[in-house]
Amino acid sequence: MRGVSYAPREHGGPGRDASPRAWVRADFSLLLTATERVGLGADTAAEVWHAVDEDGLRYAVKWSGGGSRAALLVPALLAARGVSGIPAPLSTLSGALWSEREGRRLSVVPWVSDEGALDSGLTEDQWRTYGTLLARTHATVPDPETRSALPREDHTHAAETAQVRAFQRALARAAPGSAHGSGSDSGLESAAAATASAASDTAEALLAGADELCRRLRARDPAPAVLCHGDPHLGNVLLREGRPWLIDWDGAALAPPERDLLFVLGGVLASAPVRVHEQAWFFEAYTAAGGNLAHRPRASGLLPLPPSPGKPGGARR
Repeated sequence: MRGVSYAPREHGGPGRDASPRAWVRADFSLLLTATERVGLGADTAAEVWHAVDEDGLRYAVKWSGGGSRAALLVPALLAARGVSGIPAPLSTLSGALWSEREGRRLSVVPWVSDEGALDSGLTEDQWRTYGTLLARTHATVPDPETRSALPREDHTHAAETAQVRAFQRALARAAPGSAHGSGSDSGLESAAAATASAASDTAEALLAGADELCRRLRARDPAPAVLCHGDPHLGNVLLREGRPWLIDWDGAALAPPERDLLFVLGGVLASAPVRVHEQAWFFEAYTAAGGNLAHRPRASGLLPLPPSPGKPGGARR
């Protein structure tokens, strides 16, 4: 299920303003009649197109120079194991899940829907279906190839700290009066520098708090690691024919289930909190489908107490 490589520029690359049609036709035998560049997904080193083929079927075409091959191996595995609501990548002519073009992975996945759960919210049935989907994901044992491609949660955040420090250095270089500044301040540079300065104490406190939490977690007995999506907030859930589909597997990892469940417990997105009765619907279905948190002291203290069945509260609209 590995990728297949092709010689650079053999069929012409998409370039910044062109489309990937030639590569897709050569590698996947798929004739695209329309492509439109879109900005989707957590992989910032990727270019993504919404594409339509000669039969009117729609696809997401991705040309990625970052992330992990697990982003394709995991949904292919889950779909093959019968987990509903997971869009599997198409295979190349050689049976691989992606092709290699100029050192980057080229993949094609069916376009699920234009309806996002973040916009419409989920009904009770949809929350329950979503709970079942994540429970089945967590219960799936990866095959050796997929396991080898998955990062493992180690309760450190060095990468995130490095990103914060890089951002701080970039702001410092761009600040008016610095040796690297533009020399002409339009007001934007000053405003950015002032905002960053005002937030510096908060940023340092958050990093210190994360350090302490990571230290405490590493000191505990290792938690069982399961197959996690890594970023299953409602922005990565689409609705097709009334059923939720989970997309964007760039953050897939072997981790405690809380890695995924925290997105339901808090919602993460401030504009779209998950309400208590929605959490109850999710967790009732999650546990019914085999998700087991009763033996996890760290989780049992976090889970909400389910309201009584039938308590009013519809989907967020």
